[in-house]
Parts: sequence; C-alpha cells; structure tokens
Amino acid sequence: MDFRRKLQSSAATMLGQMPYIERVKQFISRKEDCFSVIGYHRIKDDYSVGRRFDDGLINASCDEFEWQVRYLKNNFDPITFNDLKDIVYNGVSLPRRAVIITFDDGFDDNYTNAFRILSSHSVPATFFVTSGLIGVKEPFWFEKMHYILSDLSIDRVPDIDGSVLDLRCDRSKAINSLVGRLKKVPDTIRQDYMNDLELKTNVLLVGSDLAESKTMGWDQVIEMSRSGMEIGSHTESHAILSSLKDDQLNHELCASKHKIESMIEKEVDVIAYPNGDDASIGPVVEEATKEAGYVFGVKYGVSGSNELSSFNRYGISRLGILASHQRGLFRVAMNYPGLVF
Repeated sequence: MDFRRKLQSSAATMLGQMPYIERVKQFISRKEDCFSVIGYHRIKDDYSVGRRFDDGLINASCDEFEWQVRYLKNNFDPITFNDLKDIVYNGVSLPRRAVIITFDDGFDDNYTNAFRILSSHSVPATFFVTSGLIGVKEPFWFEKMHYILSDLSIDRVPDIDGSVLDLRCDRSKAINSLVGRLKKVPDTIRQDYMNDLELKTNVLLVGSDLAESKTMGWDQVIEMSRSGMEIGSHTESHAILSSLKDDQLNHELCASKHKIESMIEKEVDVIAYPNGDDASIGPVVEEATKEAGYVFGVKYGVSGSNELSSFNRYGISRLGILASHQRGLFRVAMNYPGLVF
C-alpha cells in the first residue's frame, strides 16, 4: 500500500471510530441530494485456504457482509435502480440516505451467501450477471488465468508484448499485472494469448477446483428476481466494451439484455460495465448503451456518491468494497465518500 493509501486508511479508520463524528460531518459528509452505489463480486469464508483463483474478487466473509448489511439497513435507505428510475422519471422523492447495493459477474456465492443474507434482513440488491456464462462450467477468462499461473511449477511465461514474465518474485502481483494488461487489448488478442498459454503450460482445470469459480444457474437468478432482487446486465461475455467494434459492442449490450429479460420476464434497465473504469467505457460505449435501451450504466472503483441533480445516467459512480475494509473504514466509506476512493 502506498503512502497516500496508508494515510487515507488511517484517517478513515480513526474517523470511523470517533464517538463525536457529527462534529466534522458538515465538512466532509455526503450531500443530502445524493445517492450512493457500492459494489461487490463475491462473498465467501474460505478464500485464504489453498485457492488458485482470484482472491481479490472476494469482498467479504459471510459474517462481515452480514454486519455490513445490518449497518446499511439501520443507517441508510437501500433502494434499487428500478426505484431510482421512478425517482428520476416519475417524481418519486429520493430517500435521504439512499444506497444501492450491487454485485458483478454472477458467481454462485451471490446466491448461496449474499442472497441468503440480504433476504434474511429484507434488504434489496442489484445483481449484474454475465448472461453468456450463467449456468455454464467454463470459468471467466481472468479466473482461468489465475488458476493456470498459480501452478508453482511454472516459473516464467511469455508476456503479451513478446517478453518473458517472471513469476518467481511476486507471483500474485505478476498475475494481477498481466490480467490488467490483457483487459486493455482487443478480445481477439486476449483469446489468442489465452489459447497459447493453455497449450504451453498444459495446466488442466480440475473439476473439484472448478466448483470454486462457478456461476449461478438461471433457476437461481430467476428465484432471486422473484424474491425482490434486481437483475441487471454485465454484458454477454464480460468483454471490455471500449475494445470492441460497433457490431460487437451492440451484440454484447443487446444479447445480454434480451437474454436476461426472456429468463426473468422483466425489463432490464441497467448495466454494469466490465472493469468499469473510464478507459473501459467512454462516450461511444455510453451512447451505445443508451441506444440499446438501458436507462442506466454503472462504473466501478470511484467514490460511489452521485448527486441526483447532475449525475451522468450512463456513468454512475460506484465504490468497490474491499475485504481489507475494516468496519470503521466501511462506516467512513458510506458517510464520507470523499475520503475513500
């Protein structure tokens, strides 16, 4: 963690534990006319025990997530994007401390853990599913990358630029760096690289390991929808939309929307962009999202606070919750979004 992150973390944790935090609230707290959006990927307890997939996607244990849900229910007003649609277009009043809880990708622990906890507290959330990977055994490409390169017998692999990537010094850092670079190249280049890597390493995904990275089935998605959870799109294949040609972009946006709508028998008005940073989106993607019939588009990794009077409906800010967020820091992230980003 760099100095800036350490300073933010220390200050935020200290503020979160202050008994008289109201004294500074007027200076750094969220504004009244705003709503927050927070993002998760996975909720699991056993992420530190011999896993070969990406632990960075696990945002909280079940106990911590339940604490967070209780905190949000007791101190905020959880809503969905469908509620936000009524607020924006039908004149419904924005709750004073509105927050939208979201999940990306569609991993099966969204159903077995997150949905169970949310339902027990009657708190709604929005689940963005990658429609082409729901109910299939094939893991996400970035999960497969982590699995292959976590094999300790592999010391070096070709990098995407033709150089050699050394995995021996800091394997986790090297893998994350490679995945980050692969997210920035066109899908065809990434697919060719992955195919070549699988052939050269000859690492096979074991069935019992695949269970650690599987997605939900459509029956689970449908049950969640019928139980009051909101289902949104996370594209068809988790493609980085800014890297696509126009026809590919349109397919990723429309195929996912139509597939989910046909399965849950409800309109799908919101999409979360894969990766979610500015480089993965841009004006072309935002306009295509609007043309595809979505009402809202959601980013990832920014403060998460949006002013109702001025927010970009196709660039909604969302704060990613981390497993390293202690309870004090989580409180500050929700009450003082400018301090945690």
